Amino acid sequence: MLVNAKAYENELKELMDNAQYDVKYQWASGSWGSDWFSMPENSYDSRVFVSLNDDGEVIGVILYQFKISCLSVDGLCAMSFAEGGDKWIYGQDLKQCIDDMFNVYGMNRVEWHCYADNPAIKGYRKLIKRCGGREVGFLKQNARLLDGKIHDSYIFEIMKEDYLNKE
Repeated sequence: MLVNAKAYENELKELMDNAQYDVKYQWASGSWGSDWFSMPENSYDSRVFVSLNDDGEVIGVILYQFKISCLSVDGLCAMSFAEGGDKWIYGQDLKQCIDDMFNVYGMNRVEWHCYADNPAIKGYRKLIKRCGGREVGFLKQNARLLDGKIHDSYIFEIMKEDYLNKE
């Protein structure tokens, strides 16, 4: 279930604080430990949601910023803590979040980056295929992550028109 993260702020902050020093989650933080997560003070140009499993436990977070001027979502960050069957729930919540970006918030496009070595890249490629999106770029050696290595990344995009035609 996808819900506003504000009600889960303390639990989410603890999960995120612990994750920022865990190589397993380096793909979301994109940097050496810092103040890389904070709840926005307003919802004018950003959204933060948590994904809950059937027991009401936080299994992931989805956050993004948008540019009102061009109706574009930037900086989508999808971070899963899910295990087993909860991964399916999280995937459904991510799909719902993208659907809401277009159909509830009226956005025209969604863009995000994914490190080339991120195990989730296979899921993102399936997602863009299912949603009518595409890979639009490749950035060589653009980030040094917690593992100390410099990583490449891909840029993904979904346009509203393509998304609506795919449904």
